[in-house]
Amino acid sequence: MSKGKVAVIGIDSITPVMIGRFMAEGRMPNLQRLYERGWSSEITSTMPPTTPAAWTTVATGAWPSTHGIEGFAVHWPGDPLDKKRHSCSSSEVRSEFIWQTAEQAGKRSILLKYPVSWPPRGGDAVLQVDGAGGWGGLKCVWDLVHSGCWDSQATAYMHSSNAHALSTPEWLTRDQDNLDEEQTQRLEIGPPQLWQQLPADAEPLWETQLVLRNHGMPEGTPLYLLALRLNGSDRLALARDRVDDEIMLLSQGAWSDWIRVSIPTRDGPRFGHLRLKPMLFDAPGRRLRIYQTQIHQEAGFTRPASVAQELLAAAGPFAEWTEAYDLLQGWIDDQTQLEIYEQHVDWVSRAAQHLIRSHPWDLFMTQVHFVDMAYHLYWGAIDPGHPDYAPDRAGFYWELLGKVHELADRCLGAILEALDSDTLVIVLGDHGHDLYHTALLINHLLLQQGLLTLYRDRRTGAARIDWQRTHAYASGYRVFLNMAGRDPQGIIPTDDYRARQEQIIQALYAVRDPRTGHAPVRMAVRREDAESLGLYGETMGDVVFAMAPGYQVRSSLTVPPDAWVGQHLQLHRISALKNTRLFKEFTGEHDSALPFTRAIHSLLYMDGPGIRQGRRRVPVRMVDIAPTICHHLGIPFPANCEGGVLWDAYSGPL
Repeated sequence: MSKGKVAVIGIDSITPVMIGRFMAEGRMPNLQRLYERGWSSEITSTMPPTTPAAWTTVATGAWPSTHGIEGFAVHWPGDPLDKKRHSCSSSEVRSEFIWQTAEQAGKRSILLKYPVSWPPRGGDAVLQVDGAGGWGGLKCVWDLVHSGCWDSQATAYMHSSNAHALSTPEWLTRDQDNLDEEQTQRLEIGPPQLWQQLPADAEPLWETQLVLRNHGMPEGTPLYLLALRLNGSDRLALARDRVDDEIMLLSQGAWSDWIRVSIPTRDGPRFGHLRLKPMLFDAPGRRLRIYQTQIHQEAGFTRPASVAQELLAAAGPFAEWTEAYDLLQGWIDDQTQLEIYEQHVDWVSRAAQHLIRSHPWDLFMTQVHFVDMAYHLYWGAIDPGHPDYAPDRAGFYWELLGKVHELADRCLGAILEALDSDTLVIVLGDHGHDLYHTALLINHLLLQQGLLTLYRDRRTGAARIDWQRTHAYASGYRVFLNMAGRDPQGIIPTDDYRARQEQIIQALYAVRDPRTGHAPVRMAVRREDAESLGLYGETMGDVVFAMAPGYQVRSSLTVPPDAWVGQHLQLHRISALKNTRLFKEFTGEHDSALPFTRAIHSLLYMDGPGIRQGRRRVPVRMVDIAPTICHHLGIPFPANCEGGVLWDAYSGPL
């Protein structure tokens, strides 16, 4: 029998150590009230403990190898071992989503930006807003123009490397197709043209323009910028057209209003909105650096389609992108990053309130990701275990993280305000977070062990994998053997399979960090032994491993030019361990840690009809969330569900 509605509010990456601190400081009063009134527990994540894998488990009640989302990308059988395919689409999910189960039982659902839920999987009883990326480096499919930086001295900010990389730089993006957009673009300064709408006493000094282009499109939409002197101050005029458009006046460090633009795409013009913020403006010096937000398409990202216009009226333009890459490249400062989080929180809060109050529903599910990204950026700044930790600056970054948690609590409070007392509220994270001071470059380790071989292209000088002499290649926490008869260029006979597995396992356990003396690898097991972790199937590696606290695995394969002497690769110049650099790359991580490590635990809070007040000592499993929701809604479990109801959260008769 149904007990009422269920609202699931996901706060990505919330971890006990951080939430405990900021609740104690009084920064999270809404979460504190849930904690005091209801039932709570730590929660063990999936393996891997990542956004797509874990949130899909929450939505299906199945482990990753069952539902099919085993990380951000997977190696498919039959593909070359170094090829990965993105797997963060609902079309790759093999299990039934809870909202599909609910619809079959006559229930209605609302999904607000829930991960791995697009394309929509459900009928007319499922109202959906986005859910197509926009986290973990995956740019949203509704991204008309990505965020960017425009500079009159652009070459000073271009990302470059003297090393030859055989794979995508993992700090930058997981989307190879958008790498060309991750560059600061040059602004050409020229003499002022005729502007019709200027104030009468304005003195034009110089002008420039930026052109907004959809990926791969030669045509774009210009925005014009004019430096001028007005009432003794230097200002920056902005317009879509010098003659007919209303002018907006900007100053350094202040955001523009939202600007609606039409962007040419392969499917015709599409409308979206952006804001600009001059990060550096020196009119006499003819110097300008300006940050441009992402332009998210204003229509098409909802089902039914009419909801997009509702949300535009109720919540304003969608401030969707909150990832860390703009700050890592030096485009923005900490304050601007915090303002981006705030824009996103305000939109999600208004959108959630509108949807909850304006549409019928039994199940509401949403997720916000910005807390995870703040941990990625700033963990090394507050943890003495990082080599770049500066004690005199730690207080500043603790305060910044405190404000991030205040924003998360603000969003939670706005959603709770719209709910009635008959609603079961479930607030949870998908995984925890921990310090990340050192990367294990797993394919570099395989090079050192003679299990992976490179050659140098005589024409280009680029490094290439010699598959005829390569026995193994790794993708994240999985190592694949190059098996004859299974892989396209396989060389290992079946009889050698077990011996090669053991060789790799021993090599992983033998690694030592010369800086600390610690062993970076916490666990390494054969494919057959990983089934007890819920890891199985054709896409699973032949060896599976997990990292100790402070360490994460990276499968990037980067060869410094001075490592070559002619055609000979000097392996002593290839390091298997690399320290992370604060504010140049992530210094907080979780993706290849062992999920049973307490720092990688997340948190679960439940409050509502029938829920008792109390704490659970043993962490709950992530697969138990979906069946508990189903129990409360009075519907069957989803097909392929592998969890059970959290009976101890309830009081009285069940």
